[in-house]
Amino acid sequence: ITQQLLDRVWGWVIAKGIQRGDLPKSKDHPLLTRFPDSRITEYQKTFNAVEFKVSSAKEGKLGAGAKTEKKMIEGDATIIHYFHKIPDKQPSALQLIRNYQNAIKPIGGEVVYDRVPRDNDGGETTLRLTTGGKDVWVRVEPGIFSAPTQSYKIWIVEVAAMQQVVSANPFLFNSSSSLFA
Repeated sequence: ITQQLLDRVWGWVIAKGIQRGDLPKSKDHPLLTRFPDSRITEYQKTFNAVEFKVSSAKEGKLGAGAKTEKKMIEGDATIIHYFHKIPDKQPSALQLIRNYQNAIKPIGGEVVYDRVPRDNDGGETTLRLTTGGKDVWVRVEPGIFSAPTQSYKIWIVEVAAMQQVVSANPFLFNSSSSLFA
């Protein structure tokens, strides 16, 4: 097998992978649109706890004296992993982060954590807003090690109480009896 043939086969495999559509039964969260020319490759929607970073600095910027803490937020969580379909049109990690930050601000959202991309790191941002009477948290994290195309992941948690479906029956016994007699 020649190198030229291997290059052609590899190019075809990459092209077919890029042309695929979204993962079956997946969909964008109604709060945010996806970056153009991207597709859903992983999707999860369930009640869950997700970790978000919060900075004490204005606009969530990191810098001198800013403290960062981690918060576990529980609620209806949607986790979506996107891959860009066209390598030549993919945004930089910073462009991706800023687009989501700018999208959320006009609807009352705020940036509570902002870590700009650096070498070997795609950066990360945490956004928070109240909409429809619910607190909503969003984490956007660009992936930079997903050649040939860049990817990014979004975690969206609508704060909510878990629906209780398990119940406990009181075990009746007197104070002198034992459960394990």
